[in-house]
Amino acid sequence: MDGGQATVYAAGLAASVTLLGAAIAYKAGRRQVRDQAAVEHERWLRGQREQAYVDFLGACERATEAVHQCRGQADELHGRLVRREIQIGQGEPVSMDEGWRLHDATQQLLNRILMLGPDAVIERAEATQSAIFNFCMAVQGVSQQLMLRPVEQVELDLASDKMSEVYGARGEFSVAARRVLTGGANTVAE
Repeated sequence: MDGGQATVYAAGLAASVTLLGAAIAYKAGRRQVRDQAAVEHERWLRGQREQAYVDFLGACERATEAVHQCRGQADELHGRLVRREIQIGQGEPVSMDEGWRLHDATQQLLNRILMLGPDAVIERAEATQSAIFNFCMAVQGVSQQLMLRPVEQVELDLASDKMSEVYGARGEFSVAARRVLTGGANTVAE
């Protein structure tokens, strides 16, 4: 082998090593960009979920409070009937309009949670929204019956039980949401 061939081989080897190095660097760069994009997406999703969960909890609180106020009005009307301060059919009927309006607002926010997930949080959000619906129905039932007759204590207690179910479901939702937001659950795959 003469000096010219050695130079050509050396140049060919150098070019091959350079191309291999460039290919490795390119692949590593693409992986870094992909990993960075995944991290950014995870951060964005966490922020979206956090806002959706907080908004949902706030709407649930407002709906529960409105229905609770209706329950208080029903209790007051019941007390007036029992004390015979008014006759059946007299008195102002309890309006559930605000309670139902706020219940509907929870449904809109639930729809956002349905899009963002994960399943464990969706299930608990649906249970919370369902518990609010059942609370509304119980209070509405008592309120309607009060215009026809005094209600039994068991009917009033049912409305209280439904309110307790709302608080229990909301607590379970909070635990599931906190678990997702603090990384206790796989936030993308779940």
